[in-house]
Amino acid sequence: MFWHWRASFHDITLHDPYSNESFGVKFSSDLNCVLRNADCVIIATAHSLYSSLKANDFKKGSIIIDAVRLLDKEVFINSSLIFIAQGT
Repeated sequence: MFWHWRASFHDITLHDPYSNESFGVKFSSDLNCVLRNADCVIIATAHSLYSSLKANDFKKGSIIIDAVRLLDKEVFINSSLIFIAQGT
């Protein structure tokens, strides 16, 4: 079965310390700026730069999706963030 999802996105910003490929969205090399302004962050690669992120690095109330289980979920337990760990 094939599902076609249609969504409307606003202000998508991509950060990758090893690439400047934008995949058709805005690219930023400033990780702190991206994290402080994002309502939702998806960590899709296990770059060591991302492994040291803490709850106070993110915008208050944002959703963090750790698709590679890179971050320590205990750091986010008593924060204002919604933390979701997926993947292996």
